[in-house]
Amino acid sequence: MAVRVAHFRHMVRRFSPQLRIRARTLKTFADTMSFVHFGMVSQHDDDYDAIRGFTASITHLDHDYIVGTFEGYNFRIVDRFDSYKHGTHSHEQLWCIMEIDLQTNTLPQLFLAPTGREEGEYDKVSTAFPHLQHINDSVLSNNAVELHGRYQILARPTHIADIEQVLTPAVITGIATRFWPHGLELNDGKLYLYITQHRLTKTVLESSLASGLWLAEMLDGSKV
Repeated sequence: MAVRVAHFRHMVRRFSPQLRIRARTLKTFADTMSFVHFGMVSQHDDDYDAIRGFTASITHLDHDYIVGTFEGYNFRIVDRFDSYKHGTHSHEQLWCIMEIDLQTNTLPQLFLAPTGREEGEYDKVSTAFPHLQHINDSVLSNNAVELHGRYQILARPTHIADIEQVLTPAVITGIATRFWPHGLELNDGKLYLYITQHRLTKTVLESSLASGLWLAEMLDGSKV
């Protein structure tokens, strides 16, 4: 408990003004969507199912936990802080995570890590999922230039045939134009959208919700 308290106090000192702005933005968004806003939750002390995915750890702290349903899909949103070792340095990160419950849980595990300025925020993926490998060259054709340049696709090589059915030309085009620089994870019947920009706006949240809904419907319509 003492370690978690110290961790929380450090986070407050480091991110306090930024967190207040983000909290207001997330609360406004939740109210607009008629979602339920719970504020801060503790994975250790509160009785709730924590959002998982590659950012989950025993040290993460969740703020502005939001739950709602939109167009028949269950959504959960959280602002998550964590500090972890990257090489010899300690790295602090805020992720706004949007989780969507898919209607099918038979889809293969898949991660799309954005390239460019956001790339460093996804170094932890290889540690969290050491079994995933880069498969761009295996599943993307030459006409998928936009996705090639914007994302590294990670999956089990044994799932490439299924991934090719999921990443249809329409899905590839949509991901390239709708999501970058946000990260995407498909895991155990859940779709996770990761927003790493420090300046979180209602417009970003609304467009992320719409894009996430579009992708969820496309994935549920696949034949895997």
